[in-house]
Amino acid sequence: MEESNLWRAIRIGKTVEVSENTCKWTDSYGRTILMAACFKGNLELVQRILDAGADVNCVSMNKMSALMYAADCSQSKIVSLLLEAGAHVDDVDNYNLTPLMFSICYGTSDVVALLLNAEANVNARDKEHMTVLMYAVRYGTIDMTKMILSKKVEINSQDKYGWTALICAVRFRTFDFTRLLVRNGADVNIKDKSNKTATMHARYRGNTEIVRRN
Repeated sequence: MEESNLWRAIRIGKTVEVSENTCKWTDSYGRTILMAACFKGNLELVQRILDAGADVNCVSMNKMSALMYAADCSQSKIVSLLLEAGAHVDDVDNYNLTPLMFSICYGTSDVVALLLNAEANVNARDKEHMTVLMYAVRYGTIDMTKMILSKKVEINSQDKYGWTALICAVRFRTFDFTRLLVRNGADVNIKDKSNKTATMHARYRGNTEIVRRN
């Protein structure tokens, strides 16, 4: 499928007419003019589209919402505007990714904070059963991880491989992440589906002290 003319026009910054009809427009991917404006980061255009009556919770063919596009592109002012307009904070796409997960992977701490303040579900899981905390540990920053831990998060949840956030930290991140999780109650003795604990994963990588120090 080719990119539509209207989506392309918004993406490259051209002026587009906003009307009731254009607000109902979707391209071959099911994307709306509102999603395009969020993707571009055009706050003024987003406001005009919302004022014209656009459905803030319309989703594309892959179930992406305007809020997901805004979170994905680190558009904190647009995220705030969408939330004020009634955007669903816990909608999921085809992979069960939430706006909060998108903001952790591709966004900034201020976007994460906005979504958390809107009571985003910190225990949501994707199709691989990865939790929001696992996303923060694997793809986010230490500050994002602290923000997630400040909520009522299930710190010892396991994904489809039996990995916990702590195992993810041992495998993919630095000592700071591991220490943070251990100090917040992460269980070092939980075994994954290959019967390995976080300590075993650390030993395999030659860094057992990463779990023992806390």
